[in-house]
Amino acid sequence: FDTLSTLASCVYEIDETHAPTLARALTISYGSKKEGSALAVSELPSPCAPAACSIFEMDEYGDCLSGNSFVFLFPIIHAALTGPRNVPGCDAALTVLERHSAMLVGDEVDAAVKQLRKDMASTVLELLCHDRSQTFVNPSPYEALTSCYVTDDASPGLAAPEIAPLLGERGALGGENNRVAAMETLTAIALKQPKLVRGNPLIENRIWLNCYDKADRIKNAARRAWLVAHGHSADVDVGSTPLDPPTKMYAVPLLPLLSNEDSAIASAAAASFTHAVGMHPGTAEKNIVKLC
Repeated sequence: FDTLSTLASCVYEIDETHAPTLARALTISYGSKKEGSALAVSELPSPCAPAACSIFEMDEYGDCLSGNSFVFLFPIIHAALTGPRNVPGCDAALTVLERHSAMLVGDEVDAAVKQLRKDMASTVLELLCHDRSQTFVNPSPYEALTSCYVTDDASPGLAAPEIAPLLGERGALGGENNRVAAMETLTAIALKQPKLVRGNPLIENRIWLNCYDKADRIKNAARRAWLVAHGHSADVDVGSTPLDPPTKMYAVPLLPLLSNEDSAIASAAAASFTHAVGMHPGTAEKNIVKLC
C-alpha cells in the first residue's frame, strides 16, 4: 500500500495529500477477482468514499490529466461504471472518461491512452448493460461510446481489433441499449472509414443482423449504419431507402447465430439470412445445405 501511495503522489494534477485515498480507491477497484494470474477490475461497494473522492478530484481538475496519470487512475473510472448500482459521488466517472477520449486522436493524442481505447469502450458498454445507464447525461453513454472512436483526417484510422468491443455480447450481440449504441458508433465510424465497415465480414455481419431485429430502435440504428457504409448520408431515411446487399460471404458468420441462446438474436439472424439469400439466389443451395 505504501508503494501504491507513493506512485499516487506522482499524479501531479491532484494534490499529493490525496495520494493515500487514490491508493485505497485503486485497491478497492481491483477487489479480489482474478482472471488467470492478473487482477481484474470489479464493481465498487456502495458507498465508496475513496473512489468518490478520487473521481471528484479528477473531474475538478477540469481538463485532461497527463496520459500516464489517466492510465494509472483509469481502473477507478472503470470500477465506478461497472455493475448495476450507482455509487454516491461517482456520477462524474463517465464525464472524466469521455473527456479523455480527446487524447485518442488529434493534437492531444497520447500513446499510452490510445492503448486504452478498447478498455474505455468496453467500460461504457458494461455501463449500458444496466438500467442506471439511463441516469447519465451530458454525456450520455451513447455519446461517450462514440467519442471513443472519433478519428480525424490526420490519424491513421481505426484498426479492426479496436472495434472488437462493439461486435461482441456487450455490443452488437447484447441487450437493446448496447446494440443501439454499437450501431450508432459504427455509423460514426462508417462516415470516416466506410471501407473498414464494408470490408470486414464480422462488422458487416453484425450490422446486417441488426437490420432485421424486431425492435425499431435497433433496426433503425443498424440500417443507418449499413446505408452510411454504402455511401448514403447520415440523415438518410432509413424507413424508405432499400438496403444494399451484403457480400456473398454473409453466411459464414451468420449461421452460428441462428442457434443463439438469445431468441431476439436468433430471430434476427433467421430474418437477415432469408433476405441475404433473396439478394444472392445463387448462394441459396450451398448455404441451405449447411443448415442441414
